[in-house]
Amino acid sequence: MKLVGSNGDLKGDNSVVEVAGIHGVAANGKYGVFGFTDGIILVDDEDNIDLIENIDGLNAESGNWIGTLKGHDHSDIFFGRSSNKGIFIIDPIAKSLTNIYAGADVVADMFSFDGEYYLVHTSDNKIRVFDDAHDGEEIANRVVEMANIPEEHNHRNALSEIEQLRKMDDPSPVLVTSDKFLYILAPNRTQIKVLEIEDLHHVHTIELSVPIESMVKNGFSIEGDQGHDHEH
Repeated sequence: MKLVGSNGDLKGDNSVVEVAGIHGVAANGKYGVFGFTDGIILVDDEDNIDLIENIDGLNAESGNWIGTLKGHDHSDIFFGRSSNKGIFIIDPIAKSLTNIYAGADVVADMFSFDGEYYLVHTSDNKIRVFDDAHDGEEIANRVVEMANIPEEHNHRNALSEIEQLRKMDDPSPVLVTSDKFLYILAPNRTQIKVLEIEDLHHVHTIELSVPIESMVKNGFSIEGDQGHDHEH
């Protein structure tokens, strides 16, 4: 494994780490992680290259490995997803993998906008919230009624392996996060439920004039007190 800079100059070289292919990449400003069938390749801002080996349940022979990775500048840890084995924490300091949710039913997973939380949505419409900026501990969970994901987001059987991995990384069309709030498209598609991420309690319902098919995140986060006295 060699690390090459944008100008083609060699930054790092670890002949012990050998890979057949890379799928999934994430960075947080200090570390970068790359997925492959035998584990996670870890690089840091001092151009070191290390291998975090798969743990029990993940291996190339079974076809179970981490296919997508997510990182955030405000989080010290990374999150990886295996389609059959669930969600894993990648700790770059401990150089470890930990399974925090085991299951083949993950529909979507995402950071909150500011990177303070990590959310996992499963097929039973349960939302789980993890304190991702620290140790990835689960701090809340709740089953929430929501709109079905449009059919074009679910047709994976006819896709190639690489296309399926890319599809796993698509944003959810019925869940959107801001810094502190989770926006959920209701089954009637004319309401958006607003929940506070930290404990998933309902704070507001946005009424829409017409049904919508999906939602997308569009905007940016402003830190600090902006002088507003409303909740969202």
